[in-house]
Amino acid sequence: MTRKHILLLILIIIIPFFGKSQDRLSFTEVEQKTIDLYYTSQWDSLIIVGNIGLKSGHDYFYLRLRMGVAYFYQEKYTKAITQLEKARSYNSQDDFTNSYLYLSYKYSGRTADAEAIGKILSDTLKTQPMFKKTPLFSGAYLEFGVSPSSNYTPTPLPRTSENVYETSTKSNTLNYGFIGLTNQLTSWLTVFYGYTSLGTSATKTTFEKQLPPLIPKLITTESDIIVTQNQFYVNPRIRLAKGLVLATYFHKINNKSVLQKGSMASTDTTLLFNDGILGISLEKYYRNFVFVGEVSNNNLNNTNHLQTSIGVTWFPLSNLNLYFSTMYSANSAKGPARLFPTNYDKSKSFYLLKAGGKLTGKLWGEVAYYGGNIQDSQIANGFLFFNTPNKYTMMTNATLTLVLKKIKVSLKYQYSSLTSDKESAKMTTPNIIEYSNYSFQKQTITGGLLWNF
Repeated sequence: MTRKHILLLILIIIIPFFGKSQDRLSFTEVEQKTIDLYYTSQWDSLIIVGNIGLKSGHDYFYLRLRMGVAYFYQEKYTKAITQLEKARSYNSQDDFTNSYLYLSYKYSGRTADAEAIGKILSDTLKTQPMFKKTPLFSGAYLEFGVSPSSNYTPTPLPRTSENVYETSTKSNTLNYGFIGLTNQLTSWLTVFYGYTSLGTSATKTTFEKQLPPLIPKLITTESDIIVTQNQFYVNPRIRLAKGLVLATYFHKINNKSVLQKGSMASTDTTLLFNDGILGISLEKYYRNFVFVGEVSNNNLNNTNHLQTSIGVTWFPLSNLNLYFSTMYSANSAKGPARLFPTNYDKSKSFYLLKAGGKLTGKLWGEVAYYGGNIQDSQIANGFLFFNTPNKYTMMTNATLTLVLKKIKVSLKYQYSSLTSDKESAKMTTPNIIEYSNYSFQKQTITGGLLWNF
């Protein structure tokens, strides 16, 4: 039996014999025992005695401070924050308390609150590396991704088919690159800037039957749709109060699509649009939870989209080593019917289920599942936008991240299931176009590098 367990056993045995019930201690007893346990680093026992002391009506600066430090060394940072914030309400100028609160905020992901506390630390502490002021430009992010061609292959019309023509589209390889920069303007304002260059194409295949009096045969025509897209992203994050962050974002998109001439067109057709996504979200940190509410709007493709989202993330271990997250989003679209793809869902929704955490010493992992239709919707504070004529039915991804001293290297695999429309017309009804769905899958590999200066 270790010394730690012996002390804990003795403590449990002797508490009932202090002349009071087991769940009550005098102020002197609480003070003396927590001091002894603090200096011997008996964190479990200190927390037990501290909670008994609080239930006994003894709530004071040093008790909260010792309990906060005990939770900190147990790596239960959200619980440490609760105790240290209470200690700070008794003495907001204590440098020792503020230093542990700063680190607890930082290690629990509350960087905005850490910056606010960092301002009031002593000059002596500010010279130490872990408490140094965040530089004006604090980090850079690089990301590259590739999505190979979809698994869909158009099939020729059967000889027995009544259709005189049929058209479908296959998605080809997509490549993109992203570069971002984090700017710490003040202790309460952080801005993230990003630029994306994206290139992809799709092949539109048309099967046409040559009818009598011509010699019957099937004519196949292929034409490519070339897409180039440039995007600029800006995401200011404003600390409104302790545990409350307002995030705004603007995602500017410049898109050029060229439909090369084919059976349905004698010349190339070029489509241009320049628009963006504007949104706002509110994040509230409370104990082991982060609650999020968000609303965004865009007019991409000359149609208006309004999206609202609510979500929550739970940290069951009181630190970042394990988390579960869920979010629900609703998207409604308005505009002339001719501007929407065929069978377009003007009202749609999707949900997110996510889990992640620490796998080994420096390796972290995350899995996420999106159910529902994310077509023309945005995620991650507008960082990603799915502007596509295809309807998503499911998307899932898995990410591994290697965390080094100043660098994080990530690798993400994404699998998506989609549906699209196939156009066709019959000889008996040549002026009536019919539509049928076909399903296909896409896979994406993404690599990222985050460098903290």
